[in-house]
Amino acid sequence: MAHQIQIPISFEFRAAKVQWEEARANVIGWWNQQGETNDPVQLIAGIASTSGKKKTIGLPLSRLPEKEKKQCLATLGKRHSDEAVKEICSGLELRYFVHDRETYINSELRKHSHDADPWRLRHDFLSLKGDSEAALEFLNKWGRWVRFRNYVDTAEISALQGAVRQALTSPAEIWFRSSYASPPKANSRSSQFPYFVVLTDACEAAICMTTTMDLLRKLRFKTCARPDCHKVFPVTSRHERNYCMQYCAHLESVRRTRKSTTQRSGG
Repeated sequence: MAHQIQIPISFEFRAAKVQWEEARANVIGWWNQQGETNDPVQLIAGIASTSGKKKTIGLPLSRLPEKEKKQCLATLGKRHSDEAVKEICSGLELRYFVHDRETYINSELRKHSHDADPWRLRHDFLSLKGDSEAALEFLNKWGRWVRFRNYVDTAEISALQGAVRQALTSPAEIWFRSSYASPPKANSRSSQFPYFVVLTDACEAAICMTTTMDLLRKLRFKTCARPDCHKVFPVTSRHERNYCMQYCAHLESVRRTRKSTTQRSGG
């Protein structure tokens, strides 16, 4: 017989000072041929930042445009496939963000970070418009993206943004079926109740945790009705509200008035 239990866990998000910069990645071959993994859909790419720092990363084939993805798959098992995929991807602009900040845990994490509001983090995250300049500003404000990895691309950021937007405005089951909603792992301890602590300075983990918590608490959210906003906001009362803030409601009211005036004047 399955037993449902409730274990209290403290959740603490801390922002670390991380200096991110843009970098370009160039495909140099198949990752599995480097002896690091057996996954045939991973490429290996070299990253060079604007400051001259270099490293190699695993690049999921799904990050490529459909045309180049099919061409790369066609080289699998053939001679000189590394050279082939390098040539196929030579014209692609694969942009990443990188940093060289060390990863800390437990007491060292607290020492090298400051207390921050994870819901404010999520609000800023969902407000991103998708351009690299805004993403870089966001990362430099909030710090580390994930633990033990010092790079991320806009595709990964956009994927999480879309998943969180959908989760907050759809049935909770959609989120809890996804890999983003893995059960929280207590990675620190406290001598006081509730003893178990989820401590992180990683933005991705904190964004997922706030989303999981809100859905477990059965909070309701709506999407702003202003067409060029679409921010997600919490429903905090029974009063009908269609806009995330008064500014959006006022702007849409002005637009409707102008449109009505134009139509009456025959313009």
